[in-house]
Amino acid sequence: MSQDLPGYYDNLNTGVLEAIPADAGLVIEFGCGAGRLGMEFKKQHPGCRYYGVELNAQAAAIAGTRLDMALCGSAEDADLSFVTGQAECLVYADVLEHLVDPWNTLKRHADLLKPGGSVVACIPNIQHWSIIASLMGGSWAYQDNGLMDRTHLRFFTLASIHEMFAGAGLTVDNVTGRVLEHPQGPAYLDALGQSALALGIDAAAFREQANVFQYLVQATRR
Repeated sequence: MSQDLPGYYDNLNTGVLEAIPADAGLVIEFGCGAGRLGMEFKKQHPGCRYYGVELNAQAAAIAGTRLDMALCGSAEDADLSFVTGQAECLVYADVLEHLVDPWNTLKRHADLLKPGGSVVACIPNIQHWSIIASLMGGSWAYQDNGLMDRTHLRFFTLASIHEMFAGAGLTVDNVTGRVLEHPQGPAYLDALGQSALALGIDAAAFREQANVFQYLVQATRR
């Protein structure tokens, strides 16, 4: 890795890695960074073809040495028509929230999949208790990373994630919530849960969803 390329371009999301079907013959990862995820998947499954799309030119160049192919460009504009109907898995590891139009992009990308092909995505949860607590205090402050990363253009809850995937013709098969332990979490969840109950909201469901930092979504093309 180049010393002047931010480290997150070489991050490995092990949850996403484990969610990619082991028998996928062609995987396309949007926002592949320097190709670390694809490189690790190909180590485990050397027969797989793994293509990446990455906006950062320096990261894309590194990915090109690790993957079977890496295109430099936006996930929203990349021309992958040459593999229409051939991909067996599409991967979006913390990517959809950065797109201008993730709804139509996901719908268009779904055409790249074979019938029964899968999508694996990791998506931040804007319903997290920390965001609600900040809003109650009148704050909506962007940060350099995390849920309020200043490069996030779109924000999702569990319900809107399901809506986006359904609109793209994808059936959500499994959703796993990633929870980050925080010393203030239980107290905030207790207080917010009482508020939810007072508003006629299912407090148990609210607490469960408000405790999730990000969702790992596995879906199938209908």
